[in-house]
Amino acid sequence: MNWDGWIERLRTDFPARRELMGTGSGQAAVLVILYLQDTLPHIVLMKRSEALRSHPGEIGFPGGLFEQGDGDLLTTALRETGEELDLAVSPEDVFARLPGVRTLSGINVTPFVALHDPPPQCTPNPEEVEEVLHPPLLSLWQSFREEAVAHPPSDFAYWFGPHRIWGATARILRQLNEVARND
Repeated sequence: MNWDGWIERLRTDFPARRELMGTGSGQAAVLVILYLQDTLPHIVLMKRSEALRSHPGEIGFPGGLFEQGDGDLLTTALRETGEELDLAVSPEDVFARLPGVRTLSGINVTPFVALHDPPPQCTPNPEEVEEVLHPPLLSLWQSFREEAVAHPPSDFAYWFGPHRIWGATARILRQLNEVARND
C-alpha cells in the first residue's frame, strides 16, 4: 500500500465537505482516525460499554447521532470523538468524507476521515467506551472474512484479536480497503 498515494486519492475522490443540516433525525457521523506508527498505518476503534442501551459491546469508530446544536455532521463527529475519547481533532485535519452507510436500525452514518500526527492519546469515557483499540490497518484488512451465517446479521466481518468488527463499521473499513486496492 502506498500511504501517500492512498491519502491523496481519498482527499481527491472524497473531499471533506460540510453541509448544514436542518433536521438530523436518523443521521449520525463517525470519525475515522488514521495515523502512522513505526511507518505502519493504524486506525482508532473503540469497544462500546456493555452498559449502553444502544449497540453495547460493539466495536466502532468514535461518533454518534447528530444533535440540532451541531449544525453539520462534521461537528457531530468531532464533538462525539471529544466526548468518547477525550481527543480534540481539528476540522483542518479532516480531509475526506466517505459515502454514507446505513445501519440495521435505519441510521444513516456519514464517515469523515482525519489524519492524526503524532499517534493519538485517547482517554476513554468509561460511561461510553470500554476499550480503545489501535489496530494496524493492513492486518485488519487481512482479517476479512465472509460469513454465510452470522449473528447479528452481516455478510462479512473483520477481526482484531477477539473483537469481531461487523455492520456499518465493517462496511466503512471495506470502503477504505477498496480505495487502497485501486491505488
